[in-house]
Amino acid sequence: MQSPHSPVDDLELSVRTGNVLRRYGITTIDRFLQLTKPEVMFFRHAGAKTWREIQEVQINLRRNERRQSLPGRAAELL
Repeated sequence: MQSPHSPVDDLELSVRTGNVLRRYGITTIDRFLQLTKPEVMFFRHAGAKTWREIQEVQINLRRNERRQSLPGRAAELL
């Protein structure tokens, strides 16, 4: 799991999404995880496709975070 203070650049995002995030000062994974659909849709050059990509990565990051916080075999069951 990446640290919440890790740079967004560590994530595998499209060039467009990465550029939009940098333009609006979204530089850490912690801040990335706080993004909401209305906020992203307000960003210039971001639309439904950008939001879907962000949402998918957010879900995966949260899923991985939960797995790492579970003891032993419980994480394997997810």
